[in-house]
Amino acid sequence: MKYLMLVMITVLIAGLIAGCAGNPKKLSAEQTFAESQPEAGPANNPQLGSADANSKSPVISVGNAEGFPFEYRGQIIYVGMPAGPIIDQLGEPRSVFVERSCAFEGEGNDKTYIYSGIDMQTFQLGDNDYVLAVVLRDDSVETPEGLYIGMAEEDALALLSEAYEEDGGIYTYTKGRGTLKVGTEMGEVKSLAYYYIVGM
Repeated sequence: MKYLMLVMITVLIAGLIAGCAGNPKKLSAEQTFAESQPEAGPANNPQLGSADANSKSPVISVGNAEGFPFEYRGQIIYVGMPAGPIIDQLGEPRSVFVERSCAFEGEGNDKTYIYSGIDMQTFQLGDNDYVLAVVLRDDSVETPEGLYIGMAEEDALALLSEAYEEDGGIYTYTKGRGTLKVGTEMGEVKSLAYYYIVGM
C-alpha cells in the first residue's frame, strides 16, 4: 500500500493528459513546429494582450493573468495563454503527441509536448492553440514559490496560502481560471500540476 497514493495520482494525471480515448498520434518536432507557429496578431502573442473581452476565447493575457505563473527556460507560462509563442521559445521538445480534443467535444486537436522535467498540454480553439496543463515530472524543476517533487508536504504547504481544497492528499489551489494541484503521499510531494478550467 506504500505506493498506492502515488499510483493513483500518476493515473489521474495520465488520464488528464491523455484526454479522449484512443491512441494519440506522435509527430516529429519539425511537423509540430510547422503546425504550431502562430499568425501575427495580439490574440497569438502574450506580450500583446488577449482577445476582446466579449469573445468566447479562453485567452488569459500576461498583463492581466488570473492563473498561477510558472517559469520554464526563462518563459513565464500561464494556463489559458496562446501556446504558439511559448512553444517557439522553449525549443524542440523531446516528443509530441496529438489527438482529437476532449475539452471542446472533438473540435480541433489536443497536443502534449514532452520537455525535460515537464509536460505541457495544449488545446485548439478556432485556429489557435492554448495551454491546457503543465505537469512537473521530477525535481529538476520547481514552481516560483519553491515547490518541487520530493519536498516535505509540510514545507510545501507552508509556502502556499491556506485557501485550498484537499481530497485524498491532493491540495488544489484555484485562482481565476487556473488551478495548481499538489499531490502528496506519506508526507512528501509526489506530483505538481497546473490546469486550465475549461467552461468557466
